[in-house]
Amino acid sequence: MRSATPTTRGTSILLHLEIWLTRRASRYGKHLSRAEAEKLVESHPESLRKVKDWLTQHGIDESRINLEKSGGDWLMLIASVEEAERLLGTHYHIFSHKMSGHKVVRALSYSIPGSLIDHIDVITPTTYFGTARAMRKTSFLDPSTKAIDDLGVFVGDTLDETASRRCSLKTTPSCLRALYKTAKYVPQSVHRNLLGIAGYLDEFVNYADLSVSAEVESGPTLSNPRK
Repeated sequence: MRSATPTTRGTSILLHLEIWLTRRASRYGKHLSRAEAEKLVESHPESLRKVKDWLTQHGIDESRINLEKSGGDWLMLIASVEEAERLLGTHYHIFSHKMSGHKVVRALSYSIPGSLIDHIDVITPTTYFGTARAMRKTSFLDPSTKAIDDLGVFVGDTLDETASRRCSLKTTPSCLRALYKTAKYVPQSVHRNLLGIAGYLDEFVNYADLSVSAEVESGPTLSNPRK
């Protein structure tokens, strides 16, 4: 069972975000270290104490309660279903997804003492039925679809009707440049720019394909990707 306690720095986080996103600010573009980020979202000691007191009052030994810092402070407790039901005044059931057959243990409602409302943001697992399982790829090849020629480099800052129709079928750097009105932009720091490409859902990096694509779309200056 995991309990998320609220951060004490909500306004501070918004202020920092505004500074990081303001181009003329002194800290513009300067990222926080992990320790600095955790400091921004840590909980007030009183909230942690009150939640621990509530658990110990219900017979939970404090040695079983662990603090985890993961996007905020979480109090972790390995509890039996009976203990969780007693703490939260609820009943747990096993729910099964009809299509996937995936089973989860969840409750349809739960309650906590009124004195803890300002000290607990969420308790899980309870009423959330979403899943953290990896998504599956949805891309596929359709043999009946004809190949679309490259759209070429747009010289204007807008998409005409024909280009808009073709860009709805195929996304290329040319389409993106026209969409974001950067077709006439000339890079100023060509030797310092880096392009990061991430692969998910069991995809992997194919450097040969990336080199060909970069050379076709942007010329030889981007044709030498590196690990």
